[in-house]
Amino acid sequence: MSNTPAFDPNHEKRRSAMRRTAIGLLICGIPCAIVGIVVFISVFFGSSEHAVRNGAIGAALALFGIIDSIIGILVLAFAYGSRAVRYQADEIIGTAKHVAGGAVPLVSSVVREVRQAIRPQAATQTAPPPPKVKHSCGALNDPAAKFCGGCGQPLAANLCPGCGFPANPGARFCDKCGASLAAS
Repeated sequence: MSNTPAFDPNHEKRRSAMRRTAIGLLICGIPCAIVGIVVFISVFFGSSEHAVRNGAIGAALALFGIIDSIIGILVLAFAYGSRAVRYQADEIIGTAKHVAGGAVPLVSSVVREVRQAIRPQAATQTAPPPPKVKHSCGALNDPAAKFCGGCGQPLAANLCPGCGFPANPGARFCDKCGASLAAS
């Protein structure tokens, strides 16, 4: 690939020439328009044998000045247009980056919440459930239960006095810490 830019190498020189031309048109056109309008209006307030000629000259001068000024404004707008568009684009891009940067944490939290809503078990289930405790009647109970679900007897007597771990009925030693259960 070539290292030459994609645009005309004389681009900036031409833009600069357009700016100078536009300013010249405005410097010429605005005074011509003002003088022409003044001369044209003065025909109606004065009495002169050359009133028709002065009116026509004033109208022509005003028309030339207005057209010259409009062309100057258009050329000036075209010459500075790319700078204005570039400035606006930079402002819009900067704002978009700022907004997008602020939206990233919000989007991340929304994605996380949606993921948890879709898979609630995967988000909340980190450890397996505790093992069931078998009572002397043969029923399996939760470790946090205070009474047997099978016979209704209290389960509090089946806790290890050393560590508080639920002990199997009839066991003489704790399954967790090895302490003697005979003392309870």
